[in-house]
Amino acid sequence: MSQNRRSKILIVDDVPESALITKSLLAKGNFTEVEIACGGYEALEKCGVTVDGQGEAEGETEFQMVILDIMMPDIDGLEVCARMRLAKGTRDLPILMLTATNDTETLNQAFMAGADDFLTKPIDEMRLLARIRNLLRMRREQERRALREED
Repeated sequence: MSQNRRSKILIVDDVPESALITKSLLAKGNFTEVEIACGGYEALEKCGVTVDGQGEAEGETEFQMVILDIMMPDIDGLEVCARMRLAKGTRDLPILMLTATNDTETLNQAFMAGADDFLTKPIDEMRLLARIRNLLRMRREQERRALREED
């Protein structure tokens, strides 16, 4: 599973205990390159997206995936997701949304904001790891296709 070690993942959650639980679940799946952002603004900064959403840092973000909690006090995960989708460097970054609620409206809002997948808390380890691996595999395939099209 050396691919897991090369995949740098950003966990965004305002509750430190929740972020650490998610990080420990990732470690069980051999995902060792993990950073934590304690809120939406910090996540945008770490990914190189400006707070006003008008620009972003040059090039791609260092992360291969973001695990993003929806309910946060500074800026909610839906807004963070939407801003990442508008920024060039994070437009194609896989985003897995997490929430404590399980209603259809929240699910719909997450996908409308640009989320690639959605999990409810408490997080099931097997589902989390399966979804992460699937999203990373799809991202690698998209990158391969883009390279072939360039050639």
